[in-house]
Amino acid sequence: MVERGAEYRYLDDGDNMPHQEYVAWQRETLGEMLRLAKPEGAIFYDCKWRVQAERRCAEGKRGVTKLERRYRWLLHAYPAWFRRERSAQMLGTLLAASPPSQKWPSVRDARALGIGGLRIRGWTWSLSMVWIAAGAVLTGYYFYATTKPFESADILGCNFTGWCVGPAAAQVAAVLALFAWLGLALSVPIAGFIRFRGWRRGKWLRATTWAGAWIAGAALMLVAHAWADSPGVSWGELAVFAAWLVLAALMTGILAVPPARRSDV
Repeated sequence: MVERGAEYRYLDDGDNMPHQEYVAWQRETLGEMLRLAKPEGAIFYDCKWRVQAERRCAEGKRGVTKLERRYRWLLHAYPAWFRRERSAQMLGTLLAASPPSQKWPSVRDARALGIGGLRIRGWTWSLSMVWIAAGAVLTGYYFYATTKPFESADILGCNFTGWCVGPAAAQVAAVLALFAWLGLALSVPIAGFIRFRGWRRGKWLRATTWAGAWIAGAALMLVAHAWADSPGVSWGELAVFAAWLVLAALMTGILAVPPARRSDV
């Protein structure tokens, strides 16, 4: 770029390209920025909104489109603290890069937002959600087993004694869920303790809340297993299943704070 009086003119910037090529270039650039940025970092990207007056939402309000609402829904893959800080910037970039006729987010954008949300939420959230999902699967299998005659048997010849109920796929899912729940039973509280820096005095409250949520999950599994041995259909398993969903929301809420910085360690 050279200066000519009060004007600036570009010599050979190379960005005079077709729209789709320019969008692909900007997506790649922003992807690298997000990959390198730390969770507590910030990205400043100058993106001008395109005027699309013909776009209206169902209620007739100008500027709120179906595409925007659907992108906002996908942004819930990110934790609340991240959305408060960056959702407007990300939404503006996604809308600016979309053609005027687009009504649904592309598969590429949906995949990128999902993966980005998992990366920002971190391993603690992922491990806890797998642990809860395994507990919910086991609870559902317990309920299913009480609706049919069953007997203790070696499931599929794997030297694991359990209920021989239902198709082989259901039995395999139950066995995998049991191993996943037991395997993560200690990883989840340890990951939370590290995530909240529980050894520091000011972090005890949130770390204690996390420990309480883990104890609640262990109690749910004990209750589900005990009710499964009762005669007849165990309808209480449905309440336990709903409690697993509530616990997932609770643990997600506990984690809805930015991760501690290295200076806080």
